[in-house]
Amino acid sequence: MIKRRGRERGGFLINMGLILALAIPNAMLATKVIPPTLDHMTAENALQKLKESGQVYRNVADVRAAMSKFFRVEGLNSIQLSEVQAERKGDILYVDLSYERRISFWRNIDLVVKFSTQEEVAAR
Repeated sequence: MIKRRGRERGGFLINMGLILALAIPNAMLATKVIPPTLDHMTAENALQKLKESGQVYRNVADVRAAMSKFFRVEGLNSIQLSEVQAERKGDILYVDLSYERRISFWRNIDLVVKFSTQEEVAAR
């Protein structure tokens, strides 16, 4: 006697629903977090170029002026120059770029993303 196999129904829709339930919030999260992360990576690149330039800086104002030029060229408006701090110890200027961004995620849920980068540059 030949047995017929019954068809399974509804499995595809349930699986697709679960995949969408996971994919949509992750996509929303990525679209909110990636832009500030890319901006921070650009600012890190600016600090690295300050160090590699070999130029000697006297104080935080000199560092901010150099960062301002780089930010203008890159079109970076989301990071304020006041967030660039520097502390001098001997012939080294320790430059610190630490800040946080609050991002509205969904309704009353916000994301707080913290960024921090330090670099040593030559000082006179």
